[in-house]
Amino acid sequence: MIAARMINNITTKNDLIFVSTNTNTPSEILYYSDRKGWYVSYRDITIADIESIREKGARYFVCTPIDRLPEKILKYLNNNYKLIQNNSTLAIWKFNCRGMAKVEEEYGVKYDSSD
Repeated sequence: MIAARMINNITTKNDLIFVSTNTNTPSEILYYSDRKGWYVSYRDITIADIESIREKGARYFVCTPIDRLPEKILKYLNNNYKLIQNNSTLAIWKFNCRGMAKVEEEYGVKYDSSD
C-alpha cells in the first residue's frame, strides 16, 4: 500500500495519526502503516473533530485523496497547519504542538516540539 509507505517515511512509530478517506476500510491505512490513531469519514468531518483529535494527541492529519475534503476543511487545515505531503495518493498535514503538554502529562509521551 503506497499510502502506508509514505506515512511510514514521514511519521515515527509512536506518532498518532488522524485519517479521513473515501473508502469503507480506513483501518487499512492505520494497519499497513503500523500506526495508531483515529478515523472520521469525509462526509462527517468537522473542524471540531480536527481540533478534538489533535488535542487527544494526533500529530498528523492524513487524507486520501485530498480532493474529497470539503472546501471549508481544506481551507482550515491549510491556514492552521503545515502541509508536508500532497500528491495524487494522499495529503498529510503536521499538527503543531499547541496543547501537547496535557497529552504528554496524561499519556507519558514526549513529543518533538519542532514544527
